[in-house]
Parts: sequence; structure tokens; C-alpha cells
Amino acid sequence: MNKITQITRRHIFDAMQIEGIDWAGRLDETAFLSRLYDLEDIPSTDSETQFH
Repeated sequence: MNKITQITRRHIFDAMQIEGIDWAGRLDETAFLSRLYDLEDIPSTDSETQFH
């Protein structure tokens, strides 16, 4: 089975951003990603978004 490497995925995503392609479709990014992942369960490493 062929797999897309992590670096190729980054290149595809970068190209989509440069071209202004909305990768999440009509949903905003949070709504799109919440359909794939339980976002509340993923720990954050961003000190700006941590709850105090």
C-alpha cells in the first residue's frame, strides 16, 4: 500500500494555504477537526490557550 509521507503532507498543506484553498470546506477549522478528533481530550502545549 502506498502512503503519503509526513513531509509530502506538509508540502500539500503549504501549497493549499498559498493558493488560498479552504482545506476545511465550508466548516471553520475547529468544526472540521472536531468531526475527526475529540478536541477537548487532546492536551494543549500552547500556554496561550491553557485554562487557568
